[in-house]
Formats: sequence, C-alpha cells, structure tokens
Amino acid sequence: MKIHILFLAGLLPLSACGPAPVPHGKAGLWNFTTTLNNVNPAIPPAARVQVAMMGMTVPDTETHDGQICMTQDQVKQGTLPPINPPDSGCTGKVTRNDSKAVAAVMTCSGSMKGTGQLSIAYADDRHYAGTYNFKGTTEGKPLTLSSSFKASWAKADCGPANP
Repeated sequence: MKIHILFLAGLLPLSACGPAPVPHGKAGLWNFTTTLNNVNPAIPPAARVQVAMMGMTVPDTETHDGQICMTQDQVKQGTLPPINPPDSGCTGKVTRNDSKAVAAVMTCSGSMKGTGQLSIAYADDRHYAGTYNFKGTTEGKPLTLSSSFKASWAKADCGPANP
C-alpha cells in the first residue's frame, strides 16, 4: 500500500479555515524528517516470529527526509506546512493558532477518505515539530496512521525546491 502522507505537496492557508493567521517560521528552505508509525500492522504476530527466526525484523516505522520551501507570503499568512498530496481532497479547520502552536482537524474526501488531527509546536522561527494522525481509507483500503515530524530552517535561498 502506498502511503502518501506528510510533506508531499500542497499548502493549506490558515486564513481560509479558522482563526486569524499568525505568522510562523521564516521564509526559505526547510529540512524536515517525518516518521510514520505502525507501517506494517497487517503482518500477523506469527509471521513476525517467523521473520525474526530468520534473523530479520519487520519495521514498525519509516522515516522520510526532505525539503520544502516557504515563501514570505506563506509565512505571513500562517500557511501550514505541506501535509497531504494534492489529490487527497483534504481540507483543514484550524482549532488553535497562536504564536507557539497550531492545531487543525483535517477532513479528506479525495483519494484519501477520513479525518486527521494535526498539531504543530514552534520552538522558535527556525524549528517546529508536530504530529499528524489519520484514520480512514486510501486507495480503498483502511488506513490508520500515526506520524511525527520535525523541521528546521536551512537557508533563505530555496534553490531548486519550489513552494
């Protein structure tokens, strides 16, 4: 099953879906790491034991690194970092937006169907971390996802990474 979650494409302007925008972060290139938890829940315990007897393990997490570019306008608008792919049909309703944190409820009705909760804490204008949890379907198959992410500002010039 392909899991198309977190930091793939698309930005969600906060001003369109909740409290007044609060600027977060800095414009420029950001490095991020996303950890997806419970990525192999369908593997039964007996199969995990068999794999372990062969000296291997079934990973329960996947980590992905990448980069995103935030423009000055996106920062001023309080735009959320990219969360879902464009075809996911996800929209968000911000439930908290202040100088240190953003929380939102996501509703998806495209290639992904279901709901998710997003929480971001900004340590300062160069660092943030958060969680995203989703329950629904993707490609017609059930999906329950728990993920965490962190990002740090790298530099003002985005280079080839476009917003």
